[in-house]
Amino acid sequence: MPYHLANKEEQIKIRNDFDDSYYAILTHLSKLKLDDEHCRHMSRSIGLSDSFHGNSSSPKLPKLPLPSFSGNSTDWNSFYDLYLSLIHNNNAYTDAEKFRYLLLTLKNEPYDLIKSIPITDANYNIALHILVSRYENKRVIANTHLHKILDIEPCSDKSTISLRNLLNIYHENIRPLQVMRFPTNEWSFILLTILLRKIPLSIRKRYELSLQSPSDIPDIDTLINFLERELSANEISSSNCNISHRFFSKEGSNTKNVSLQRGPLLLGDRSHTFATNIGPNWVIARGTTRVGRGR
Repeated sequence: MPYHLANKEEQIKIRNDFDDSYYAILTHLSKLKLDDEHCRHMSRSIGLSDSFHGNSSSPKLPKLPLPSFSGNSTDWNSFYDLYLSLIHNNNAYTDAEKFRYLLLTLKNEPYDLIKSIPITDANYNIALHILVSRYENKRVIANTHLHKILDIEPCSDKSTISLRNLLNIYHENIRPLQVMRFPTNEWSFILLTILLRKIPLSIRKRYELSLQSPSDIPDIDTLINFLERELSANEISSSNCNISHRFFSKEGSNTKNVSLQRGPLLLGDRSHTFATNIGPNWVIARGTTRVGRGR
């Protein structure tokens, strides 16, 4: 066989081998891409809560809803912390996807601030920085919390709802100030004076009588604990009154067979199923038609 023919056949073989290798590599790369896309899709479909669960053997927890922020400065810290844990620190999402989720969490002014920014990977951190610069103003946040305490509406002595509202507003706003590391323990006397001016005189008198040493300066916690006990006592008393009212006014009960008597129990001529005390002097007996007072 002439040399040039042998050389040509060898070149053809080399080229064929190269083509086979080339297409084999392309096929392998294509498979790797498909596998990668499948993995990314599966990781996203698991849900946001998976970032808290660990491996797949962990018990399934309900999916957490996206946080929402509409521009209230006192809501920023809680919103931002939750958003960071659910979305920002989740490596399953690209920055563009995080940008879309960020827009979904916003309303009103915060949404307007970044809605015109193109949704790209590069713009995500820019949009987030705009929000942080606008709303992470510690002075504004602290002022807002403090003013909410100062502006608590005075309580009515005829309603426990207003007293519960006072405690709720106090707790909702003093705790964020503590988280911001303000020396709230040193404000005890000031806070005590503010809240004492908000409660009815009758409750204030009972608080003063509860103090072991009225001449000493009490801690704010003594007032908070006292008000909690007052509310708890009122709620228990109201609950007992409602139970008694339902017992005597329940439709379908045999009211003729109830005997209320003061002092010794006067039993009727007929048989009785039970008798029990319902107060210091009053008793009730079923199964009798007599209603009267004892001597």
